Amino acid sequence: FAINLFMSHSIVSFFSYQYEKARLQAVYGLSSKNQELQRLIYTVSHDLKTPIVSLIGYLSFVREEIESGDNEQRDADLDKMTQICNNMRQMINDLLNLSRIRRQGQFSHISTSDTVVKLLTENESQLRAAGIETELQGTFPTIFSEERKFEEILRNLISNAIKYIGNDAKPKIDIGVKDTGQFYEFFVHDNGIGIDEDERESIFNPFYAKSDVTKGSGIGLSIAKGFAEDLGGEIWVESNKGQGSTFYFTIPKKAPVPEEPDSDLPANRNPDQNQPTPPQVDSPTQQQR
Repeated sequence: FAINLFMSHSIVSFFSYQYEKARLQAVYGLSSKNQELQRLIYTVSHDLKTPIVSLIGYLSFVREEIESGDNEQRDADLDKMTQICNNMRQMINDLLNLSRIRRQGQFSHISTSDTVVKLLTENESQLRAAGIETELQGTFPTIFSEERKFEEILRNLISNAIKYIGNDAKPKIDIGVKDTGQFYEFFVHDNGIGIDEDERESIFNPFYAKSDVTKGSGIGLSIAKGFAEDLGGEIWVESNKGQGSTFYFTIPKKAPVPEEPDSDLPANRNPDQNQPTPPQVDSPTQQQR
């Protein structure tokens, strides 16, 4: 009888332990996701509110200009409204890309030279309008990776270089790659306005925008960082104020093994200091001591 009682107690303790462990995993995951969702909702509502208010203001201007017959100013205001709408569309696209981080996609063989040519063609009007010269450096390889994420990393870095090219007499963007052994190291260099030392770490945070400019939603570099990590690489920047910037990112030659989400409670570390660290659960053996 004593043995059966002990075994029953052990079984109950074991299942109680497993239940509590699963419960804490769920609480930890929901708490982390809810905090991130709250930050995202606040930022989106704030960033979309400003252009909507601007559009409402321009609509009243255009109505007055139609009534007064000021066609030149009307057309100018309509152009500004178009630009605001385009900015909002880009912001929404950026948010959709941000939501895709950590989702495993389809790996395939990618011609990186074709991707670079495609993106330069995509940005040709902006490059020509700003008089920016481009140069490709190195031998662009064929890689085995996620095409959409790889393309989006480069797209954001090239777009970022164009935005912050500044007023140099001979603006230039270099795009290149080198073989470092287990990785391919890509880079996008510009001779633009550069980045202050105290801002280099912050620029990869979601919705961060440089303090002295107002271009962009501040999401692009965060997306690039998330996608680079998804592909098994990393991303960083070397820059000085007024001396341009060089953004580097690596892509492994061997595709990374996808991680199993929420496989266990985090071990002895908290991935985000703003997120709660799940409490430890004693095993049945420890509970009996």
